[in-house]
Amino acid sequence: GRTRYLNAYPVDPEGIRTLPTPHSLFLVKGEEAPNTIYDFALQAVHEVNGEKVQFVAARERSFCQLNDDEIHFISPQRRVNVHTQRNRVKGRAAKKATETDTENDGSVFQYDSLEKDQTFFGWVLVEGDEDAERLTSLLQRIRHFGGSSNSGYGRVLVEVDAPMDVAQKHWREPVGSRINGIDAGNTFIVTLLSDMLIRHPETGNHTWDVQLVLQKSLGAAIEYVQGAKADDQRSIWRIEEVGGFNRTWGLPLTQAQAIAAGSVFVFQAKEAISQEAVAAVEWLGIGERRAEGFGRVAFNWQQEPELTVIEPSKN
Repeated sequence: GRTRYLNAYPVDPEGIRTLPTPHSLFLVKGEEAPNTIYDFALQAVHEVNGEKVQFVAARERSFCQLNDDEIHFISPQRRVNVHTQRNRVKGRAAKKATETDTENDGSVFQYDSLEKDQTFFGWVLVEGDEDAERLTSLLQRIRHFGGSSNSGYGRVLVEVDAPMDVAQKHWREPVGSRINGIDAGNTFIVTLLSDMLIRHPETGNHTWDVQLVLQKSLGAAIEYVQGAKADDQRSIWRIEEVGGFNRTWGLPLTQAQAIAAGSVFVFQAKEAISQEAVAAVEWLGIGERRAEGFGRVAFNWQQEPELTVIEPSKN
């Protein structure tokens, strides 16, 4: 975890890295192009002018950029290509004639891939200048990502900016916002900027309950904030299966339940939390596999209960 490779997310037209859309955002049901989005983490809203509200569709609005009370959404463009499975020896589909042939030769399948001509922006967090210099050289050698490179997939151009020497308490992933301390009794919001893998300290199982792990990292007691009604969800999260691949073993990793990026948790501080403690958690992350970009969080990223949806600037 000394060096942490953060996820590369789509950039907006101004070249700013977007972040996963918070799951606490809601819109009026039936509106295909809504002008206003509501944030349940800040204000519990169930109806607007007699119309029910519903979750923001994650597929169409998977990433966003927040700017005060404005928000715009971006989703990666995808392409589905149809392929025919080939015989690895003959280089084409063929009837099973030898032990090296497979019964699936000629089968039709699809690749759901990222479209070309898109730009993604990520960060690599290091603890020393020597690490930055070495990684800059290694990153610039990357020419392919993912599989099926022989079929023309995954060709990339990697550009590395000059390393930034930043103060830990001033740098954070959400652009244009600052880190502040939290007074005792105040409510604060924790938004996951990537998937998170944490374990229950007693059972050792993967869990969605971030309270114990988070308060240990902060060094202060916290508790969940409950809504005024039983069905008011101030904290909204999703669970998904994540895996991986270990190149040393040559084997896939065991799948585990992770808290999905964009999940939102609302807490109340039972005692004061310093700016340094908040900055340390945002810098280091929480949970397992942080070197791979898991466990990224932002404190009080969302500030407005109502957001106006705008179109990304084309400048």
